[in-house]
Amino acid sequence: MRRLVFISQPQSAPPHSKRISSLDSLRGLAAVQVIITHIGEFISVPDDYIKLTSSLTRYEVPLFLIISGALLVSQTRLGFAEFWLPKLKRIFLPYLICTVLIALYCQAPWTDFISWLIFGDAAGPYYFLIVLLQCYLLAYFCPRFFSSKYCFPIGLLTSFGCLYAGASFSYLLNPFFGGLFIYFCYGSFHSKRIAAGRALQGDAFKSAIILLLISLLTFIILPNAFVNYGYLYPIAVFEILLMLTNSSQLHSVNKALNFLGSYSLWIFLVHMAVVRAAFNLFDIERLPYLSALVLLSVPIISISVLLAILSAKLYAIFLKCFIIGRK
Repeated sequence: MRRLVFISQPQSAPPHSKRISSLDSLRGLAAVQVIITHIGEFISVPDDYIKLTSSLTRYEVPLFLIISGALLVSQTRLGFAEFWLPKLKRIFLPYLICTVLIALYCQAPWTDFISWLIFGDAAGPYYFLIVLLQCYLLAYFCPRFFSSKYCFPIGLLTSFGCLYAGASFSYLLNPFFGGLFIYFCYGSFHSKRIAAGRALQGDAFKSAIILLLISLLTFIILPNAFVNYGYLYPIAVFEILLMLTNSSQLHSVNKALNFLGSYSLWIFLVHMAVVRAAFNLFDIERLPYLSALVLLSVPIISISVLLAILSAKLYAIFLKCFIIGRK
């Protein structure tokens, strides 16, 4: 347990342009789980223990934040343009474009558009990008903290403090990074190992399993206690999944997830349009919860992935014609 929380390895990571196969696989799995989670939100939930299963599957945002933290350490001492321009082009310009399109479709006044852009309200999952931006700002202005031995312990205390103060999404800023800070810090704290695609080993991995079992027991006893995030169980899930991405027996699955991971941002940005369209066009929200998930997941995921690939291709053309082409 001590190695998991208090001992990190020397902080270094591959250059940010290098893609790590196992992390792309985790991105792909998280992107699929985001879609499944939001399908479930549109279906009537019959009892607490279906809410329990919904809460237990909400590990996708923590996975994205852990990966982002792990890959950021090598960039914290870059200059302003080197640090921010790749993120603007890769993450926040696509977010801006999607928010503009949603505002145009909804015929929203410009004041609503500005609010949506700042607070991520254009679509339910967009809050994550605002949280990620806050973490990036902290990493840029406080680089030494994210490469120090105090990073994860302070992140842990911050998130638990937000949990008990009710501040995760209520105070200072909505959304506020505090409730999710533990995951970004965990990725930074273990950046060298995670960026190399290696899971915890030995006693540290056993500690992660113990944390997962404790969290599962807590969820079973108090199914609505944590709502979306259990703070400890997504870290254990991350380490288990990271180990599985290196399994030769799952090579085909990991290869498919790796492909999805290369489009994970666009899947994240466009899938809500597909989910909403499905529920608006068809009277399916009254289907039994588990049956609806099984029936709807495959077609909605498939259409979301196709739309994400198309969006990524169009965005690449846009960059080439209007940004790169003008340099």
